[in-house]
Amino acid sequence: MSYTAAEAAALAADLADQAHAHQALGDRLSARGDSGGAARWHVSAAEARRYADAATLGGAHFTAVVHGRAR
Repeated sequence: MSYTAAEAAALAADLADQAHAHQALGDRLSARGDSGGAARWHVSAAEARRYADAATLGGAHFTAVVHGRAR
């Protein structure tokens, strides 16, 4: 399945919001000294940013990234 340009743009925005929220949670855990928990949320934030970046390049590219056919 490929996403329309509008769907890809909406995905990019949603994923960017998700990345921001995960980064903020990781930062709060880190500030409390929970480095393990923080690391997991920071990895999740990085992954969400990667998908958000892919979605900004269009639905076909996003789909390829999700299925491991592109970087």
